[in-house]
Amino acid sequence: MNLIKTLFVCTGNTCRSPFAAAALTDFLKKHYPQQEDYFSVKSAGTYAREGRPASTLAFEVAREYSLDLSMHRSTALTAASVRASHVILTMTQEHLDYLKDQFSAPSNKTFLMSKWLDGQEILDPFAGNGDTYTQVFKQILLCIPSIAAYLLRLMKT
Repeated sequence: MNLIKTLFVCTGNTCRSPFAAAALTDFLKKHYPQQEDYFSVKSAGTYAREGRPASTLAFEVAREYSLDLSMHRSTALTAASVRASHVILTMTQEHLDYLKDQFSAPSNKTFLMSKWLDGQEILDPFAGNGDTYTQVFKQILLCIPSIAAYLLRLMKT
């Protein structure tokens, strides 16, 4: 079996994509411990400033879900990270379009994160309050089981 590399993409890489990466990693570890070594999960931002920690509210709300973003540092999306990834999951259609326009990311590996759930965009909570973050993170968590199922199917091909 080969390593399946998954990349979550948002704008600044301080809220949504780090939370999604932590949530998927945690889900795989809890539900598929025998396969967790076959997955690499990372995050990046289309306009990220390198090295920034997760936003304070993202950190606090993530902790309510027993997810730790304390070690997260923002990473800018690069052509190399796009090439290296097997599956790229974006929060919005704008991110998806950016990947295709800037990096010619193939549509067979680039998807809206909620593709397997409801196809709704996951909007940026950055200027919002704790309730906004909670709403957005709940939306992300709803997507995680179907993403994991898709990755497990990929692993078997």
